[in-house]
Amino acid sequence: MGGRFNMARKPQQSKSKCPECGEILEIDFYSEEGDIITCYSCDTDLEIKSLKPIVLKIVKNNEKVDDLLEDEELDDNLDDFVDYEDSEEDEEDDEDEYNKY
Repeated sequence: MGGRFNMARKPQQSKSKCPECGEILEIDFYSEEGDIITCYSCDTDLEIKSLKPIVLKIVKNNEKVDDLLEDEELDDNLDDFVDYEDSEEDEEDDEDEYNKY
């Protein structure tokens, strides 16, 4: 039987050089523009600016702080929608549920 094997293809990884140290980096197939990756050689954080062609930009420390601040602002906004305090009635219900067993 001279048939062909139909093998599933593995997802491809792209490669690019770290702009800081020149190390070859593998960019996973599921990476998207805007993702932050870290060079395992020099520990530099890099933002994927483009995938075709791959363009990496060094993320400066103050940019990372700005991103963290934006995340904290989002967390603060969640407080407007979530009530973290239990009412006395909720606490009584919890006690009743606990005492059943």
